[in-house]
Amino acid sequence: MRVHDSAIDAFREALPPVSPRSPQRDRRLDADAVIAWTARATAVGLDADPAGLREIANLAVRHGASPVLAALVADRGEPYVARLRALGRITSIFER
Repeated sequence: MRVHDSAIDAFREALPPVSPRSPQRDRRLDADAVIAWTARATAVGLDADPAGLREIANLAVRHGASPVLAALVADRGEPYVARLRALGRITSIFER
């Protein structure tokens, strides 16, 4: 494990035990819901809601985001900072 990965893990462990609310599966996600989910996920950790993360990534790809970036977001083996940047890139499609 690289030094910065252990520092990020320590930071995430210090976060309160609150997870982002999953995107509502029974309704169509709009741009505001995606952006709100992303803000909550970056505050408490990307892995707090893995199902919601996959749903956001899949939705972004359907709206034209890069599938490579979407796969990077969900890959827990990748550096956390890279995953955060990829999430920002794929969700930026909803801010247009």
